[in-house]
Amino acid sequence: MTKRIASKVLLIGWDAADWDVARQLMSAGQLPHLKRLAEDGASGDLASLQPMLSPMLWTSIATGKYPHKHGIHGFTEPCPDGYGIRPASSTSRTAKAIWNILSQSGLRTHQIGWYASHPAEPINGISVSNHLAVAPTPNAPWPLVEGTVYPPSVADELSELRLRPEEVGLNELGQFIPSAAQIDPASDDRLLKCAVIIAETATTHAAATWAIEREPWDFMAVLYDGLDHFGHMFMDYHPPKLPWISSSDFEHYQHVMAKAYSFHDMMLGRLLELAGEDAVVILVSDHGFCSGEDRPRQTVKTLEGLSRWHRPAGICVMHGPGVRQGVRLEGASLLDVTPTILSLFGVPIGQDMDGRPWLEAIEFAEPADSIPSWEQTPGDAGLHAAELRQSNAGSLQVLRHLINLGYLAPASTDIQAAIDETLDTNQFNLARSLIFAGEHDRGIEILTSLVQKHPHNEDFREALSSATAASHSR
Repeated sequence: MTKRIASKVLLIGWDAADWDVARQLMSAGQLPHLKRLAEDGASGDLASLQPMLSPMLWTSIATGKYPHKHGIHGFTEPCPDGYGIRPASSTSRTAKAIWNILSQSGLRTHQIGWYASHPAEPINGISVSNHLAVAPTPNAPWPLVEGTVYPPSVADELSELRLRPEEVGLNELGQFIPSAAQIDPASDDRLLKCAVIIAETATTHAAATWAIEREPWDFMAVLYDGLDHFGHMFMDYHPPKLPWISSSDFEHYQHVMAKAYSFHDMMLGRLLELAGEDAVVILVSDHGFCSGEDRPRQTVKTLEGLSRWHRPAGICVMHGPGVRQGVRLEGASLLDVTPTILSLFGVPIGQDMDGRPWLEAIEFAEPADSIPSWEQTPGDAGLHAAELRQSNAGSLQVLRHLINLGYLAPASTDIQAAIDETLDTNQFNLARSLIFAGEHDRGIEILTSLVQKHPHNEDFREALSSATAASHSR
């Protein structure tokens, strides 16, 4: 049996964090906690997958598997009862996540805010779904959606930790937008949008610090999606000034991205303080984000348009007892995160996982034990019963949030049309994922079917043409 190296592991996700921005800010002394982790531990680029869509990528990070193995293929999915669509759900994931495997292995585990984690799973610890932090319309009621928190006995306490956007005052906004007091929110909604991202990020952090302070743990995973949301809203204004950005907009919003990274670094510092020196800390992003001359112009607010901002190299850092200092992680993939965590705990890796453990960065590391698959290994993994169904009403607020962010188009009033569109989108995402994973024939078969069904869809046709050409050149 592989020796357990880590007494505790803290996995932190920063959605869309990018070294180009981070290293500039580290050099300027603005990210002291990230700088210490990188300099005193192991770090490198983290290769993403295609398509670069957050629910798919973060589920791959949590399972060590390509999307065609874990079952999450987009932001939304049809409701099981056939009446509309809902956000991607934990009940649709077809592979055990790292918190399930560690729960099954007898470890105390917490999960906070991961994509596609609603309803919260009954793991051996605290589970908080990604619905907790989704902010309401200003001054609207904000009931806690059923299934957001496990165990339900702590739901009231966690609900009280949530921060509403209207509670983010000018003092707080001024940290990101120094001229906030001079901007008319009635004519410029970017103040409100900044407040929403701050509130949601702070809510996730409050839940994470609550769990780490109040409950014992061996493993904890927390995902902050704020950098991605800040990026899609404010990276246009980040220095250097782009020719098509007005001087007034640049003057108002040029500091937002730097302050967003500093905000995350401040929260990182608090997590490190609470975790203690005996914890191994792994910090990763699912992809990078354009910040220089490569920034797109006039991006259409669709999934395809927004994904043009994503760079295929994210960040990864590992620090703590047993981690070699100064190691450069070469060829690291987001598929490696779960195998690495399993190795740190001395828990076998599933042979059906697609990544590898970062043994080169771990002192006295031994070749990891393995089992054929955790999916066929019996035991209490804190999974939902197969027949569990999420209520449609609980999804409405999250769907509105995704529409406001631009990840979804407003749903068709024709329920069947909305379902069909979601199915086609997810099949398109699955096809691209299969091709990226080397399953060309399966991917081309799906794309061919989509083109036959929608012969005028340029995205489908272009993807099929590229895949077919790539297949012929193999």
